[in-house]
Amino acid sequence: SGSVDLLPTICGLTGIDKPKGVHLDGADLSPLLIEKGDFNRSQPLLWLSPSSGHLATLREGDYTLMGYSDYKLPANNAEKNELQQKLARLAGINPRAPNLGSRVTNTTFSSPEYNRLKSELVRARTFQEAWIPTIKAGGFSRFALYDLETDPQQKKDISKQRPKVTERLKKELLALYKDIMADAPDWSAQTGAENKQGKAKQNPEKGQRFQSSSQDILKKISQRPIPRGYRGSNHQSYVDERMKKLSPKQRTRLGELWKKASTEQNEGVNKGQLFVKILDYVQSSGKQQKSEDTLTRNDTFADSNYQFPREQKAFLEKTKRY
Repeated sequence: SGSVDLLPTICGLTGIDKPKGVHLDGADLSPLLIEKGDFNRSQPLLWLSPSSGHLATLREGDYTLMGYSDYKLPANNAEKNELQQKLARLAGINPRAPNLGSRVTNTTFSSPEYNRLKSELVRARTFQEAWIPTIKAGGFSRFALYDLETDPQQKKDISKQRPKVTERLKKELLALYKDIMADAPDWSAQTGAENKQGKAKQNPEKGQRFQSSSQDILKKISQRPIPRGYRGSNHQSYVDERMKKLSPKQRTRLGELWKKASTEQNEGVNKGQLFVKILDYVQSSGKQQKSEDTLTRNDTFADSNYQFPREQKAFLEKTKRY
């Protein structure tokens, strides 16, 4: 089972009809949970892991088919090792200790510099957008078939002994993989195209070219007031409504700024409000809203608890007495 099974399973358990006109990748697991009825899965489960040797794994019944990539992603082992060494020295951990990566990640030691370096290490360990062109252009070098009933640890490849099963599952895996790759965006290609167009055009953010660093821009954004109409209690609906109005270029810019903001060490910063400020900045092309269109600091929600302006707060305190 996987997270894609949650929605159809909830519908099955509660007796609610599945959404119409929406393709659901998952299956209804309720027959297995209540031990009543028949369980059917319309398509096999598929896992993708570009950063490992097992690029794709497909499971159908007792069989798993593993597809191995025909390419190698750029390794950043030196960068990760250097970060681990710095973290170890800050935390007082022996840099030569075994399982150093786990030790520096799970220690209770904390400091602003340590947390900053730890964030860099997490980022270095996770998916890199720079890999996208290589992944989309790559494919599979070989496939291995395993029978989970007799070989749960998947140690014996039986693809040659069962060629028909291997070929059938291979076709299913390739079809699903092709569909996913077709939908997957290549952010680097989009950014490159925008940069070429931007050489002869001015940046819509205050009519200037992209000479300001992301840090400078984020500093300005953090000083912007909260847009009128935003409340902590309506965060998601507010964001959803404004996201609908963004162009593809604005969405890319929003992603770039939010990714940068997420890697900064911003202790005590309300991340929900910061995202809304970035969204407002991108949507307004960097123009500052007029004062009547924004809320003051006292007008904003903090953790969904409204903070009233002084005049309203004083009035409410008086009314409590009656």
